[in-house]
Amino acid sequence: MGIAHDLNNCLTGVFSIADLCLHETTRDHPLRERIEMIQRNGQAAVVLVQRLFREHSAAIGRQEYHDLNQLVLTNFELIRWGVSKSIELRNVFSSEALPVFLDSIEFRTVCLHLALNAAAAIPGRGFIEFETGFATAKPGGRGKRGMAFVKVSDSGRGFNSRKALRDGLGLRLVRDFAQRCKGELQIEENEPQGTIVTLLMPRAEL
Repeated sequence: MGIAHDLNNCLTGVFSIADLCLHETTRDHPLRERIEMIQRNGQAAVVLVQRLFREHSAAIGRQEYHDLNQLVLTNFELIRWGVSKSIELRNVFSSEALPVFLDSIEFRTVCLHLALNAAAAIPGRGFIEFETGFATAKPGGRGKRGMAFVKVSDSGRGFNSRKALRDGLGLRLVRDFAQRCKGELQIEENEPQGTIVTLLMPRAEL
């Protein structure tokens, strides 16, 4: 809900400035087309924010069973709106259903934070890849059996600022979410893959 309010506040300023600019420019002004484009994109953003308000009002705080694959897929529209168009979004979904029991609205916010942290650290063009799967226990390992995961990785060239990725407010919120879900947040720095962030959550038994 906080993100939706922040977006709404930003859009209010954008619309006000764009509207003033349109009143101060003639129809043949060279900048008018760009200002009108800002208005059109802003209108699309308003529709998205209004939908966020409705969904939060109806479902905030409600924990239910969900398929992790579907949760990530349906969140791509919000993520696409939040990251630069120069960054491609990719996904590698598990072939099996990954049932989880959680608040879907909070999870969508978590995914957005993961994407924004990654996007902020990618220099120029690149891609962010979301992968889902099932983490089985390693021989002699403990605590991993029955964990579904969503993994976020960068373009493979390495992040521009690993400190920003590791220490950002977004990741601290994701870590808090993982702890409340009795899950785990893992951050791996491997070359040449770059930094990989994995959110593990208990796989629900239906």
